[in-house]
Amino acid sequence: MIEPEAKKFFPRLIWLVILAAALTLMYQFWKLPVRDLSGNEGLFAAIASEINLSKPMSMAHGVAIKNQYFLYPWLCAAVQKYTALDMISVLRFVNLFFVCCTALLIAAAAGWTRNFKAGLIGCAMFCANGYVFMYTLTAGPLMMSLNIR
Repeated sequence: MIEPEAKKFFPRLIWLVILAAALTLMYQFWKLPVRDLSGNEGLFAAIASEINLSKPMSMAHGVAIKNQYFLYPWLCAAVQKYTALDMISVLRFVNLFFVCCTALLIAAAAGWTRNFKAGLIGCAMFCANGYVFMYTLTAGPLMMSLNIR
């Protein structure tokens, strides 16, 4: 006799695989490093390449930048220092990482308070939102909840 919880596992696994495949095709993360940097992305790349990990301060081309948060470029510089990725990949994958963390948090919160379907739908709605989709594909601290303006 199969336990009731074991019967629920495989349909849930299938739905998770379908959601992961759909989001992978939608975001196409393998194409993220291919595109050129925009103006703001170039600024973040310049800041991240010049930031000192022990004394974080937003500087680009030797000039301190006013009203600029240092956490996103600092994190990108730290990831690039300890991995073999180039700066363009790091800038965009850090952003994608925070979108995935937020989607998992939404899925967990809805899944624990309601049920599995609510968590799955919450995750899908967050990731398929046009605002999230548009700003995930460009590098910036917006998905870290840090506004640059």
